[in-house]
Amino acid sequence: MDNLEEAVTVLQRGGVIAYPTEGMFGLGCDPFNESAVRRIATIKKRSLDKGMILIAAHWRQVEPFVKDVSSEQKEIVKKSWPGHTTWLFPASAIVPTWIKGDLGKVALRVPNHEIARGLCAEFNTPIVSTSANIHGEPPCKSAKEVKEQLAVFVDFVVEGEIGQARGPSTIRDLATGKNLR
Repeated sequence: MDNLEEAVTVLQRGGVIAYPTEGMFGLGCDPFNESAVRRIATIKKRSLDKGMILIAAHWRQVEPFVKDVSSEQKEIVKKSWPGHTTWLFPASAIVPTWIKGDLGKVALRVPNHEIARGLCAEFNTPIVSTSANIHGEPPCKSAKEVKEQLAVFVDFVVEGEIGQARGPSTIRDLATGKNLR
């Protein structure tokens, strides 16, 4: 079984994984598994009020999670993906409250990182993506760092290198176009 297949098996069983993204390692799980999402929030010592970012393999995976997106807005988003930009969309009815947080929106990105996109493609749905760190601490930049700092908290670490991005993704609100991070 290869690295991605094993990670997907862990996701399917409700586990938490760590995996490389464009600028750091991320923690991920099935966004529909409330206990797994709550476990990530506990690991990070972070409230679910802020919501969670989801990453996807392509636009078709994103589409069921969003509502009321004009064709012009869709084109703007698609031009930035795959990439290091997360967009806040109006959330469809399928998005769980533990993903939306207090904003009532859903944060989505199609990453420009082969492993991260591959995970979503193999899992066949978007996955949670938040930095692999305890809130306020620097994010892990390698599988070795994840294993040293978070091994007792995660069920599987996907081997691989992070991309060239410096820091977390930019977050933009689709309704206003404003950069939020």
